[in-house]
Amino acid sequence: MYLQNKYTNVYNNIITRAKSRDLPKEIYKETHHIIPRCLGGSNSKDNLVELTAQEHRLCHLLLTKMTVSKEHTRKMWYAVWMILRVENQDQKRSVSKGKFYELAKLEFTKLMSALHKGKTVSEETKRKISEGQIGKIIPTKTDVQKKLISEKLSSKLTGLVRSEETRKKMSEAKKAYWSEKKKLKV
Repeated sequence: MYLQNKYTNVYNNIITRAKSRDLPKEIYKETHHIIPRCLGGSNSKDNLVELTAQEHRLCHLLLTKMTVSKEHTRKMWYAVWMILRVENQDQKRSVSKGKFYELAKLEFTKLMSALHKGKTVSEETKRKISEGQIGKIIPTKTDVQKKLISEKLSSKLTGLVRSEETRKKMSEAKKAYWSEKKKLKV
């Protein structure tokens, strides 16, 4: 299940140290499954350990480097992604937006893309996704992001010439789209 590497050694050291200590009540802690449930671990007392939030994140990052199969690695990246971005009733962790968040987002996106490659989506699913987006706030892009996108698009579209009629239709379609978006937000 686990590779024998430097990440496994660090993980085992964290777990061993955590098992032999008692954290004060005022310190926020999270319960960690030593062998993750998605890899066959249980909720038994001997498979659970109390970690600080920082240790918990680190252990899940280490698990991504320790697992043998791609399927296990995908599951571990999903766990990291959830730990870094989800806050729930049981755990009052702060949602992270740092370098680990970016790394987890990138890896999780790659793995999910590979998992869904070649799959088709039904029209009903497309409709449900579209309806689910109604009323959601679309994040605005910074000027730097807009410039980068523009440069990438222009490099791809170099040499593409659109007729006046096509440009006019595209402009009208954009205006209709944004006016409809404004109506839905009200």
